[in-house]
Amino acid sequence: MALGSAALELVGIVAASFAHKTIAVFLLVSLMLVAAPAPAQSGDPAADRRASRSDQGACGSVQDARENIWRQHYESGVKAYRGRLYGSAEQRLVAAVAECRRLGWNDDRLVKSRNALAELYYSQGRYEESKQEFQWALEVARKKLGSRSLDTAQSLNGLAVVALSRGQFAKAATLSRQALAGREEKLGLDHSDVGQSLHILADALAGQLLFEEAEPLFARSISIFEKHPGVCHLDLADAIRDMALYFQRVGRKEESARLLAQSLVLRERVTNLAESHQVDGFVNFPWDLDAPEAGMIADGEYPLKFMTAAGLEVAAVAVPSMQLLDILISLKNTTKQPLVVNVGPVVLSMLRPRARQLERLDPDSIDSVLEEWSVWSWTYCQPSLSGLQQNTIVPISGGRTTLSRQPIGGNVFGRYGQWTVACAEQSMQIHGKTQLEPAVTGHEQNRFLAPLHNPNSFVIGPMESRSGLVFFKNPRGGDVVLRVFVGNASFSFPFHLPQ
Repeated sequence: MALGSAALELVGIVAASFAHKTIAVFLLVSLMLVAAPAPAQSGDPAADRRASRSDQGACGSVQDARENIWRQHYESGVKAYRGRLYGSAEQRLVAAVAECRRLGWNDDRLVKSRNALAELYYSQGRYEESKQEFQWALEVARKKLGSRSLDTAQSLNGLAVVALSRGQFAKAATLSRQALAGREEKLGLDHSDVGQSLHILADALAGQLLFEEAEPLFARSISIFEKHPGVCHLDLADAIRDMALYFQRVGRKEESARLLAQSLVLRERVTNLAESHQVDGFVNFPWDLDAPEAGMIADGEYPLKFMTAAGLEVAAVAVPSMQLLDILISLKNTTKQPLVVNVGPVVLSMLRPRARQLERLDPDSIDSVLEEWSVWSWTYCQPSLSGLQQNTIVPISGGRTTLSRQPIGGNVFGRYGQWTVACAEQSMQIHGKTQLEPAVTGHEQNRFLAPLHNPNSFVIGPMESRSGLVFFKNPRGGDVVLRVFVGNASFSFPFHLPQ
């Protein structure tokens, strides 16, 4: 009140001096605004915004409506992501980021939206996009929210995961330590986010062969995940698998095998090969050589990797071909009953030397018939190809091959995911009738080739398999991860490509 009186006296003096009412009124208003007490800051950006808008009347209502739109996008996106419904989550989170940018919100709302979108991109194997989003979020979080905020910790944790996937163990350890400190300070010692950071730090230390430091962190993270197992216990399943891989590195094979089997049981419980991941959230099956569901035919030139889950064996081999990288994939029903599968996308991501997603080529844009014939010609006597098909390829004199007929089953070769009768007949003309005859003759077997109501769904008969090629641009060497989506499952295969 004293400051207000002094301001009035000063205005009177200035008004008398200049003898101009307009200047006096302007100074009066200006000084009264300066003298007005500033609203108290709570330290919570969202709470401060609400307090500020409570004094703004109609403008506050508009702001509230805009924030509600953003919040609906963000919260529904996060919920879908936690349920591993990645398609719906991406749509919502992209909308949340767009809403922030449209309204010029460069604060915690943008940070939260970008962090969530970055985590989603990483889960989809889009590593470079994930890294960029985390970096942008971290830059804003440090400036606007401080180095110890939860949003800053989330960005640091995400960048640690990206570094870990690229084998940058020291960098991952540094980033995860910073994230862990922020999360423990804000959330306590028993929160699921703390367990996540502990797990990443343990992985990073194990990668540096610091096993004595890593093991207690693994154990502590598992105890947290057992209390907070995530949707359908999938977070716990992933954590158990990582600890099993740690036991592999230190030579504790029995403990590793026990944990890998436990992780597989948890994941298979929620695997639905007939339903798209848009309906049932993703279940991840990474290829691990010692895992009970995985295996490899160690062909020096064309190594074949495969794994089995819920009765479906998924196998893949990479064949470099001039400017192209041909990926041969097979889906085999290992059960005695017909198996309905919903065939999803195939994604190839490079981890090293630079993280990026590789371009998949449309078969109609290349000479796909020549590519198919070349792949079969180059690999006809390779063990990997023999293991890929239900029919066994047997070399005969003159460098040619023949096929020995199995009593049941059979393989249909065609464009991956397009195994209709017409496609089978076309492939039969290209590759020879002997190979496809068991699968395309007879009413009982023909019905397995007809698409269901969903064009991406097929029925594979008992012990039958479907094989097909997908084409990517050849990156000319490096470490890549192939992800084959079937139903709500993602089968991930690591490959090293020669220069």
